[in-house]
Amino acid sequence: QRAGLSLVYAELRLLRAVLAAGCEWAVMLSGSCLPLLRLDALREELLKYSRSVVQYHFCRGGHQRIFGIQYGALQWKAWHRREVELLAALDESMLAERWAPLEANMQKYNLAPDEAVLVNELHERIGPLEERCERKAITYTEWEEAEQESGVRRARTFHTGVPDVAWKAKSEHGALFCRKVGLLSPEDERAWRE
Repeated sequence: QRAGLSLVYAELRLLRAVLAAGCEWAVMLSGSCLPLLRLDALREELLKYSRSVVQYHFCRGGHQRIFGIQYGALQWKAWHRREVELLAALDESMLAERWAPLEANMQKYNLAPDEAVLVNELHERIGPLEERCERKAITYTEWEEAEQESGVRRARTFHTGVPDVAWKAKSEHGALFCRKVGLLSPEDERAWRE
């Protein structure tokens, strides 16, 4: 089962904490993501961008008709403070009123709320995302084949550390993280730290 609206509310609480701490960037990751560069270098990379970095896509007819949305996005995002301020101001009770009735259908059609709610709320406040957000993946991910019964594709787990292809994606495409890395052995952890 996919995550529900509670994940959206958790992201909003994190964004509000980012504002309270005076941060310029908020990076949303999964617990199994590993950075592909040291934290000081990661900060420098983010500061090169003048706008949020989101791997968004345009929803097709079915999602547009059923949910009334324009965009979907992978959950791994780097929000710039400008967008963080807009998102942090969202009222959770209004979000619940709008999105909770859609949650069952989102599960049915394999659309995770954290991949749709905030990008569409942002779009409704600022207009087309392409004018304010860099459309780019910040996380290297490989996808398994879709499950036959559900059609769901899941991220592949790397059990022996960050694969060479992720390091290549960092150098060639600017990937900042690798997902989904399993528990590392002491040797793999040392190799990653180097």
